[in-house]
Amino acid sequence: MKSSFSFEIPIIFDAENFISIFREIGLTVDRVVKEYFFDGEENPPEKIPMWCVQNPNNTNDWILLQEIAEKYVELKKYELFFDNPDKLKIYNLFNKSAS
Repeated sequence: MKSSFSFEIPIIFDAENFISIFREIGLTVDRVVKEYFFDGEENPPEKIPMWCVQNPNNTNDWILLQEIAEKYVELKKYELFFDNPDKLKIYNLFNKSAS
């Protein structure tokens, strides 16, 4: 029977972690000025430099680093926990009894 129980495990990275990972695999990562509307579209947009990754799939669009990082973590989450759990590593998380 499947449980409906779930919980959140926060994973905190700074931008430099992902900038390094994405650059190592050959992606272009840079600060790009993006326009944002904060008080509705009736006010002029504010231009804010944001960390972005250039889409390598022939579009050259700039995608927010946080958006791509979240997708990457979601992908790795399934690999880490569900593809082939390492039984020994999980068992070793527990303290050994003092018998």
